[in-house]
Amino acid sequence: MVAEAEPVLHAAGVADRCQRVAGNFFDQVPPAADLYILSNIVHDWDDGSALQILGTCRSAMRADSRLLIIELVLPDDPGRPWGSCWTSRCSPSRPMDVNAPAFSTPGCSLTPGST
Repeated sequence: MVAEAEPVLHAAGVADRCQRVAGNFFDQVPPAADLYILSNIVHDWDDGSALQILGTCRSAMRADSRLLIIELVLPDDPGRPWGSCWTSRCSPSRPMDVNAPAFSTPGCSLTPGST
């Protein structure tokens, strides 16, 4: 993923404003970053593993760091189409529960996106 990000960041003119680092978010993430982004990550893991990932991020963060979690949240209405938003990495058998323990930590807030 890190190598794939390089041309996109250069094309957007922001490559000099960020650092791309490969790693394992179960072990450690770079310390003291302004922003940590987990895009389509948390839904792939059970609650315990998700909490471990979030804990690893939290341990590395400064008091003013931010963690951006980008996930598809299925509508409550099963009849509502979600088609093109859904990727092969998502699974209807493991929908993300925004009421799960991973998201009920003090200081966390959920901000709905637009479809």
